[in-house]
Amino acid sequence: MVCIGRNVKIWIIVSLCSLLAWIIYWIPSSIDRLFGLNGIPWSSIIQRGRVMYTIMELSGAIGMIFRFIGVIIAILSLFLLIRNTRRFLDIRKWVVSALFLESIYSFLLLPSGLYLIGVGSENGVFTGSMARILMVSIIFY
Repeated sequence: MVCIGRNVKIWIIVSLCSLLAWIIYWIPSSIDRLFGLNGIPWSSIIQRGRVMYTIMELSGAIGMIFRFIGVIIAILSLFLLIRNTRRFLDIRKWVVSALFLESIYSFLLLPSGLYLIGVGSENGVFTGSMARILMVSIIFY
C-alpha cells in the first residue's frame, strides 16, 4: 500500500472543504427547486409540456444533496486518517460510499446535458450557438 504524506492529506482536506463551501452556497436553491420553482407548482409546469425541464431541475437538486452527504463522509474519513486513529483499510467503506454518492451526483447531471443540447425542449440552449462554440474552441485551442 502506498503511504501519502501529511501535506497531501492537508491539501485534500482543503479541496474538500472548498467543495463543501461551494455546495453549501448552492444547497438552498437546490432545496427550493425540490419544493417548487419560483413559487410555480410542479403540476402547472408539467402541464405546460416542460417535463424534461422538470426532470432536469429535480435531478440536479437531488444530486446536489447526494453530493453534500458524500463530501461530509469524505471529510470525516480523511480526518480519521490524518489523526492516525484508523487505517485506510478500516475506513475503506466510508471512502467507497463517498465516491458512490459523488458518482450518483454525476449520473444525475445527465438530464441537464440532454436538455441543454435540445432533447426534450423546443430548442436547446446550445443548439443555436453550438457552431460558434465549436469554432471558438478550435481557434483558441
